[in-house]
Amino acid sequence: MLFNSLEFIFLFLPLSWFLYLSINKRHHGAALLWLLLCSLFFYGLWHIKDLAIFLCSIIFNFMVARFLLQGEHKKTLYLAVGVSVNIGVLFYFKYAGFFSQPLTFDSPGALILPLGISFYTFQQISYLVDTFQGRGGNHPFSRYALFVSFFPQLIAGPILHHDEILPQLEDKARPVISGERLSSAVFLFSLGLFKKVVVADTLGEVVKTGFSHPEQLGLAEAWISALAFTFQLYFDFGGYSDMARGMCGFFNLDIPMNFTNPYRKKNISDFWKSWHITLTRWFEKYLYFPLALRALRISSSMFMALALNTFIFVVIGFWHGAGWPFIVFGFLHGIALSCHKLFKHFGMRFPPLLAWPMTFSFLVISWVFFRSHSLTAAFKMLRTMFGEKGSNLSTFGYQVLTDVKASAANLHILMEFRSSLSYFIAFLIIVSCLCWIFSPWSIDFDDLRAKKGTTGKIIASTLMFGTSVFLLTLGYKYEFLYFNF
Repeated sequence: MLFNSLEFIFLFLPLSWFLYLSINKRHHGAALLWLLLCSLFFYGLWHIKDLAIFLCSIIFNFMVARFLLQGEHKKTLYLAVGVSVNIGVLFYFKYAGFFSQPLTFDSPGALILPLGISFYTFQQISYLVDTFQGRGGNHPFSRYALFVSFFPQLIAGPILHHDEILPQLEDKARPVISGERLSSAVFLFSLGLFKKVVVADTLGEVVKTGFSHPEQLGLAEAWISALAFTFQLYFDFGGYSDMARGMCGFFNLDIPMNFTNPYRKKNISDFWKSWHITLTRWFEKYLYFPLALRALRISSSMFMALALNTFIFVVIGFWHGAGWPFIVFGFLHGIALSCHKLFKHFGMRFPPLLAWPMTFSFLVISWVFFRSHSLTAAFKMLRTMFGEKGSNLSTFGYQVLTDVKASAANLHILMEFRSSLSYFIAFLIIVSCLCWIFSPWSIDFDDLRAKKGTTGKIIASTLMFGTSVFLLTLGYKYEFLYFNF
């Protein structure tokens, strides 16, 4: 059951919310238990075997946390076992297929993943580490299970810290929600749905065609495909995060933002501070800083720091998937961040007019590796983008105009997004997105929840929600991209 499905929007979400509010009037603990059951039911609908793995993970980690609280003399051993088992399970499902194959640069990757395993594994590892360090709470099993399984963020984040959500869940007055908060929640949910259904899925048609057969593309189609994926990924994952924050708002809960206009940043460091923020935060706190402290004992050289940056981003790339394209993606970002830090160390900086085009162009190129199923396909796409087949812009433009004119009288052709017409639609969306990035007076979508004005939000929510639902009734329903990670 997808967030962008009619059964979720009109059945599961309203039912779980209304009953939660009703039960909470009588007993807060029972209301939280209802949320836990809803979350497990939501997860179990995907695959019952995945639910069994998920429940085993929750029970195991809860028991390890209890041992950490009670066993002072063996805490290090308990933590090592807990983290090792979590990493081992994640490694098996994500990477066993990658390492069991011959070491070729076109290795396809992993086994079929239990849904959301990367996200709930990271949340539980952070809980164990914090408990080991004396920062974890002595929570009952039902509260801990709800923290891990809460359905708005279960599948693709944001990656929550227990201190961010458990105190809110335990606050008995929290379910009481004001009209302003409710309008903000509805707006965020509608905005996320619109980003996903109207923008991301429309671009996805071009992305799927382009990246499936990169050898058949010309220069214009290759660039449009790469730019389409650049924005598809942002609007798809950003849309999911907005919907998750909006749903939490229905329960009067606050979860952290995962994006703050990343494509408007002028260097790679600022990009990663505003893209998938909770993942970056997790790697900084639980991997980078511990490794940096140990590295300093060996050497405090600039080379060591840059090598560590590169290593962390290779790990981040590999976290996204078991394949060489993900490793290259992480390596490129590690090198880019190291170069940025090196320039900053020597007091060098690019002019603002040059900094954004360089950063954005680098992102578009790196996303090609992220999306391609193999390095061979990625390099085919890049060679075409950089003119291996020459320029076919005039031919492309003529074909687009011909197809648009021919389809003007055939609505069914327009709705199917076929041939070069789909590239024309993607081109219009891309141009609109670039105009939004360049315009200093444009709306900051990622901060709109804090804005006041209930009437405006209701009007905007109605338009976005109505448009999205209309497309869903026509059969436009696709999984979120980050379900694959």
